[in-house]
Amino acid sequence: MNRKSIFLLAIGILLMSKSYAQIDSLPVRNNIKLKIPTGGYKHFFSEFTLVGLQYERLLTSKNSISLSAHFSNSAKDRTTVEGTIQHYKQVMLLPQWRHYLRKNKQNYFNGFYVGFSTAYMRDYIYRIDNTEKRHLIGAGALIGYQQVIKKKLSIGFTPSLHYGANFSTTNSTVRQERKTEGSLIYLLDFHIGYIF
Repeated sequence: MNRKSIFLLAIGILLMSKSYAQIDSLPVRNNIKLKIPTGGYKHFFSEFTLVGLQYERLLTSKNSISLSAHFSNSAKDRTTVEGTIQHYKQVMLLPQWRHYLRKNKQNYFNGFYVGFSTAYMRDYIYRIDNTEKRHLIGAGALIGYQQVIKKKLSIGFTPSLHYGANFSTTNSTVRQERKTEGSLIYLLDFHIGYIF
């Protein structure tokens, strides 16, 4: 192992130990959030979100990591360019890193933030004449705002933009088609959480 590798490893260990030391001194570390369904009245009943949870953990007073899991299910017919969708399911995982921009370091989980996000989505699309399965793996940036109420409750929103590879397989009675293409995905997440 050369000197440069040893130096980089030592820097990494030092930063990790500093992060863990700061975690021990923080009065709160965790924020469990429930996703709030978005869209209008009709959208809420046609696209039912069974699971929308996020766990956020502070690494330092102004940096955190989080993991979101969402499951959407829609049984209402929708017409698209590819045909009429009879049933649609989606599973999504979103690991994120956030940096809070507030000046007061003691105001945990509060204020504007920027960060980095990765996304994994698995879609199941059932049409009259075919079934399509696709998954997207992407990465991107996020910006958002979170307000803490009474030091225990949080409410916020996080828009994020991802670019990634979309792998799809379409099965019909005639043939099977596979394709890969680049995709740009915009997500908007509203949530309410409990801090402890």
